[in-house]
Amino acid sequence: MVIILIVVISCAISVYITNFVNTVEGTVGFIREVMYRVLFVGFLMVAAGIAIWRLRDPVRTFRTTVLCVLAIVSVPIAAYLTFRDVAKDVQNLNQPTTVYLSWLKFDDDTIGDGPASYYVSGKGMDGEEHQFSISYASYKEGYAMWLDEKPLFARVGYYPSTEVVDEITFMYELDVEALELYETSASLEDEWGRYCFEVNGEVYHIATPVSSFLENGWTFEHEEDAEVMMDCNDEPYGDYSSLDVTLVNEKEQEMDVTLYNPNSYDIPARDAIVGSVYIIYGDHDYIGKEFRLPGGLMLYWSTMDDVINCYGEPTEKTDSRLSYDGRNGYETLSLSFSDGRLNTVRIHNFPYFKRD
Repeated sequence: MVIILIVVISCAISVYITNFVNTVEGTVGFIREVMYRVLFVGFLMVAAGIAIWRLRDPVRTFRTTVLCVLAIVSVPIAAYLTFRDVAKDVQNLNQPTTVYLSWLKFDDDTIGDGPASYYVSGKGMDGEEHQFSISYASYKEGYAMWLDEKPLFARVGYYPSTEVVDEITFMYELDVEALELYETSASLEDEWGRYCFEVNGEVYHIATPVSSFLENGWTFEHEEDAEVMMDCNDEPYGDYSSLDVTLVNEKEQEMDVTLYNPNSYDIPARDAIVGSVYIIYGDHDYIGKEFRLPGGLMLYWSTMDDVINCYGEPTEKTDSRLSYDGRNGYETLSLSFSDGRLNTVRIHNFPYFKRD
């Protein structure tokens, strides 16, 4: 019992000291996280020791017996749950996980008499939202850069199970590693003229039956749209019947599509062909690698220069828009940019009317 008390008191002192110097990053930060957990389990062990001592008393109530047994049994369970993440991260000490963050937010907690805590959060290129505890020095540097110029990105190396930050770097332009960090699906083409894109690991080529989306969990935003009858095209050079609808998935991500009926008979919209898709980043439906264009380009993360370097010179170019036209007069990849970042994508690959 004395040894346990010494360990608990030592850890408490160590945590107290490291709190006030705010060493929450790197190996020292990881050690501090371990100390927190040792401290927690140590207190449970002290409580279990008291429970064992109490059980030795022959005069005790049934309730006391139950509580003492629960206190003793909770120690190994709590120890396992508490140190499981630590054990997983020990093997990652020399190879932390890397994530890039956009749309950074800085926050601090200075309420109370204890040490202040500092945080950075953002949308990860991995498609997840992240928040990390960082040192005051990192907070001060990042916040000053964020006030000075936007957009600002952060490269965070961290231990995934405990989420302790190993190293954080703030930058205005992404480094080479960022664009190579996440591989695209093997079936995603490299050329823009393939008129394809990847969403949540699934690759779609335009034009394609809307059933290709429905089979992967997409649904019509308005169920009644699926039953809308689309007229046939029965004239030699008549226009194909079209319908603009919105598809949604389980993540509540949206995709605006234009449906066409190329048949000589009327069909419901659920049997039509998707000839055009429109994706916008503005509503933050797609984060990072959740949406990829040929060559691995991503909404917001990719710049106009990235697109040109990947696809070559466009057919048309303005300060905020690039357009790549195919050979048939209706094949088009149109990209627009906001603050220099890829913001919207429109892919069209279906004739508007019958041709010879």
